Parts: sequence; C-alpha cells; structure tokens
Amino acid sequence: MYTLIFGAHIVGAVFTGVVGIVSGAALMHNKSSQYVYLAILLGLMATFEVLTGTVLAILSPQVSALALCGEIALYLGGVAFVEALLFARMRGMSITFPTQVTLSPVLASVALFVLALSTGY
Repeated sequence: MYTLIFGAHIVGAVFTGVVGIVSGAALMHNKSSQYVYLAILLGLMATFEVLTGTVLAILSPQVSALALCGEIALYLGGVAFVEALLFARMRGMSITFPTQVTLSPVLASVALFVLALSTGY
C-alpha cells in the first residue's frame, strides 16, 4: 500500500511541476484562455500532494507529519507563487480567478494534515 501511494505521490509531483511549467509558458505567451483551467488544476494537484504526503506519513513508521511539514510548506509555496502570478495576470485582464475552487481543496487538505499532526503522526 505504501509503495502504491508513494508512486502516486511522485507522479503527482512531476505532473504538478509540468503544470507549473505550462502555466509559466501560458503567462509568457498570453494564453489567457488557459489561465482559469491551469489555476484550478494547480489547486487540485496541490490538494492531491498534501493528502498523499499525509497518508505516507501516517503509513510510514520512519516519517512523521512533523518531518513532512517543511516539505509541504515548500511545495505549497511553489504552487502559491504560480497561482499568484496567474491571479495577478487574470486580475489585470478582468478575468475572475477561481478562488473558491482553487483554495477550498487546498485548505481542506491542509486541515487534514494539521489533524494528522495533532494526533501524533
């Protein structure tokens, strides 16, 4: 079970990196039709990564959620940076940023991470 979730976590991280690169390219080439889709996709991928990382910490006897905390913060910081670039560009173009769809899953996954942390994982 651990190996399967770890594999999914790694594939998700690679996919998130690709979406981040595609987002940067879309911003550089003014592909405004892709901004909303990319922002939502980044939010969902961040959620997936936090959830799978938390499950890995729970399943692993060697890894605790506390040890994972810095890595999750770094990962979410990178995603937040790209999301902020998308937000700024969309705001300048009067395109509505999908705040609720983007942030709700991320906040829920972070809440689950905090719950796991508080229970000793």
